[in-house]
Amino acid sequence: MNKELNKSNSDVINVNIALDFISDKIRTDRIQLINSYKNNRIEIFKTSDGSVLYIKNGILRFKVDSQQIVPDIEYAYIEKITDRLYKVTIKSNIDNIYTCFVGEGYEK
Repeated sequence: MNKELNKSNSDVINVNIALDFISDKIRTDRIQLINSYKNNRIEIFKTSDGSVLYIKNGILRFKVDSQQIVPDIEYAYIEKITDRLYKVTIKSNIDNIYTCFVGEGYEK
């Protein structure tokens, strides 16, 4: 039981790190959505300087393979809702799916 709880806690922590990183890039940079599989990796978006956020071998990475953000991420998908609002969906390696909205204009 402790092993399962630790796995679940680790999952939540990893996804929160990924969401924080993605949210920061969305808020502080101009991004161009990619959301496709290219070059043996899942490319999510490109920033204004040409850097790409992507997932390779279950690890969220930025710019180059050595810049690892967080492990145990199966996929991330970002959808532009309005000019200032994005929907971010992340699936962890233990099949949990997390969704949040980043930006302005979202009302519950």
